[in-house]
Amino acid sequence: MTQERLYNTLEFDKIRDMLAARAVSPMGAERLKTLKPLPTADFAQAELNRVYQMKRVLERENSIPISGLNDIRPQLKKLTVEGAVLEGPALLAIADVLSVSRSLSAFFHHRREDVPELYKLSSKLEVFPEIEEMIGKAISPEGQVADTASPELRQIRRALVFQHERLRSRLTTILDQWSQRGYCQENLITIKGGRFVIPVKEECRTQVKGLIADESGSGMTVFMEPLETLEIANDIRQLEIDERKEVHRILKNLTSMVAAEQEAISDSLDILSILDSIHARALQARKWNAHAPNLNTKRYLRLVKARHPLLLERETSEVVPLNLELGKDFRTLVITGPNAGGKTVALKTIGLLTLMACSGILIPADPGTEIPFMERIHADIGDEQSIEQDLSTFTSHLSNLKEILEDLKSSKLVLIDEIGAATDPALGSALAMAVMERLTEQKALSVITTHHGALKTFAHEQPGIGNGSMEFDEETLTPTYHFQPGIPGSSYAFEISRRVGIPEYIIERSRELVGEDRSNMEQLLTELNRKIRESEKERQESSIKRTEFDALQKLYRERAQQLREKEKSLKHTALAEIEDLLKDINRRIETCVREIRESQASQQSIKKARQTVDEVKTEVAKKIRQTEPAQPKKSLKPPPSREIVIGDRVKLEGYDQVGTVVGQQGKRFEVEIGNVKLWANQSKLVLAGEDTPQKEHHVRIRIVAGDDTAAGEVDIRGMTADEALPVVEKYLLDSFTTGWTSVGIIHGKGTGVLRAKVNEFLKEHPLVKSTRTGRPEEGDYGITIVELAR
Repeated sequence: MTQERLYNTLEFDKIRDMLAARAVSPMGAERLKTLKPLPTADFAQAELNRVYQMKRVLERENSIPISGLNDIRPQLKKLTVEGAVLEGPALLAIADVLSVSRSLSAFFHHRREDVPELYKLSSKLEVFPEIEEMIGKAISPEGQVADTASPELRQIRRALVFQHERLRSRLTTILDQWSQRGYCQENLITIKGGRFVIPVKEECRTQVKGLIADESGSGMTVFMEPLETLEIANDIRQLEIDERKEVHRILKNLTSMVAAEQEAISDSLDILSILDSIHARALQARKWNAHAPNLNTKRYLRLVKARHPLLLERETSEVVPLNLELGKDFRTLVITGPNAGGKTVALKTIGLLTLMACSGILIPADPGTEIPFMERIHADIGDEQSIEQDLSTFTSHLSNLKEILEDLKSSKLVLIDEIGAATDPALGSALAMAVMERLTEQKALSVITTHHGALKTFAHEQPGIGNGSMEFDEETLTPTYHFQPGIPGSSYAFEISRRVGIPEYIIERSRELVGEDRSNMEQLLTELNRKIRESEKERQESSIKRTEFDALQKLYRERAQQLREKEKSLKHTALAEIEDLLKDINRRIETCVREIRESQASQQSIKKARQTVDEVKTEVAKKIRQTEPAQPKKSLKPPPSREIVIGDRVKLEGYDQVGTVVGQQGKRFEVEIGNVKLWANQSKLVLAGEDTPQKEHHVRIRIVAGDDTAAGEVDIRGMTADEALPVVEKYLLDSFTTGWTSVGIIHGKGTGVLRAKVNEFLKEHPLVKSTRTGRPEEGDYGITIVELAR
């Protein structure tokens, strides 16, 4: 198969035409229309990287300064002719190209860190600011030589304007005179032979002085140039000759400047055409949401959500992606399934995307896609029978198979549609098996579609060959176009026949004729495909729930972090307030002591001191009450007023939000809270509006009386850590305010969880100087003794 036939079979020619339509210049379009696989994988990967970098630039900036890229190859070719002079429009086109070259060079230079490959390519562009400036100064946007091209030309054109005005004024005067005398046929000034003339009646020609420039067809009118304007007209003609000479000189000089840089301009034009072709491919890649695959030389194919590009252009609905792997566990893949189920499309997608990637075109597939760089691609797809060559469909396929088998290159991709068809099924299957064996021995990557049941078994048993199928919904009898690896597919011939209206007795008789084993096999494949779809549906639902769980877990972590930060802030604020309070207490006590000393312990001073101490105690007690959390009303959980049913609004233990019961399994209920669904036992649920149960605990505090260093104990046994820590916090503050130097925290022995949490809490507490485990007579390791800071 020739390359062009291959491109036509896989519709690569349509892809090239589509890309060429996006080119700015004819040179870029020509490059795109002749795209083909590059010689090595490294070259192809580098080209893919360039296109991907261009796509990233377009996604950020939407465009590049490439507008104005003209095809100036004819103008450059003309420069090779000796004495050739380019006209204004040609020079203007060259200036536009030089402007594009300069702009693109600067554009990619400024972005060289982001697009190194494009910068490397664009750095080869030459810039010609002097030529640009000279052409821009000399040639107007309309392609005419401008007055600013040279001082001489400006002077000549000013003189021409002046002489034309003189001539027009003089002719107007003469016309008025001749008209008054009745000499004129018409009262106007016209041009004949490039000279200004007045139409005069033929019978009056001898009565005026002038030269006859022309006469009318009827001979009734002669066009005469007055002798009085002859000198002015000659001056104008001379100025026009001078203008032409000056314009020619200017064009010649500009042409010489361009000719001197012809080779460099030509080289830059080639690079610009390459950039144009890259730009066109990037534009199309944006439309397809295409990516650069990883090219490999290990003959490994992995498609991740691949889409056929022509389907993306045609389809209004979403294209079903193709996920497929080949070359790892097996090199030959046999795809089965019903007609119109997507087998041929899958085959063409594999071949076309491989061709595109090896040619430097981004492909519509997700990142992670691997494409093998193949030396040769063979595609036997479609009916190529030829009346002229007397080839039947089967003979045509055999010719293609012969060519494929004779190609001994190991790096080849083989695509065969409906192998062994159009002949006796048994013989066709045997031939297909032999071909598949040989291709596997040659280590070719092969994808083969078939309806032959024998090939499904052969692929399952033969090393290096694997099964795959296109999914089919037997309920609706419509294809889903999803590829199923490792599973052979049924042809669903009887099911589809029933749907289109074939009589049931025909279908039943067909089942009898095909045999029980074959019929059972088809039913087994159908049931297997159904179970696979159900399993996939459950997997997707599980994935959704996992996502919901992860989101909820993340939310709780964020809220816990917020609470920890809030707790830290509150502790910091409380410590600051305690410090201020202690300073105030010390100041007032010191004042009392000083007053007692100064009054030599008079009764009045002692009484005043006691009052001050009482005031201090009152203020401290008030502060403590202000910092105490509001105590919830203690109540037992009331029995629900009725049974919980689906649709009820409930609260879940541990959650503040109200949810809705959406499902039930026995005494377990599914509750939807926001966008999250959770399962919970009935014991954890309360109807919204009914009180939530509160666990009741009794805190026992024992005080050991003695000297200044009095001590006390608090008993938190039976509490959870969350319940116990606020009790310990308040007890430490009370003990510190009272002036105790040490206290005991009775947490019990048990599992040690409460003891560990309490000790971790005490280790970071600012009022705690040190801790130790109780001695045997104190309660052993069931109590922690705390020494308070002073």
